[in-house]
Amino acid sequence: MQDYYYISDSETTWDYPNENQFIDSISLESFQICSELLSFAEKNSIRILFFEDYRINNQNIQSLLNFYNSLNHSSFNTLKKSSYEKVISIFRQAQKHQSGIIAFAD
Repeated sequence: MQDYYYISDSETTWDYPNENQFIDSISLESFQICSELLSFAEKNSIRILFFEDYRINNQNIQSLLNFYNSLNHSSFNTLKKSSYEKVISIFRQAQKHQSGIIAFAD
């Protein structure tokens, strides 16, 4: 599992999770199913890695959401749809707080 937290772009990167800003967790399977999003991130130098801690700023969260909105969701099977919904809900929670995200690998 990887745990996600919202973090202001102006904050210094934490060494340890701040449980007060916890959003949600994602399994490796759900993470890998979102392959189009991961490819987009890689092509746009947005670092998203499952087995490492990482941080994404608010601007890159918006780019990922815009990319997601451009996908043909009608072609998604149930598993893919639920995996994307989980990831996108994390991004939207960060946007709600006008923040980026920080991910900690378990």
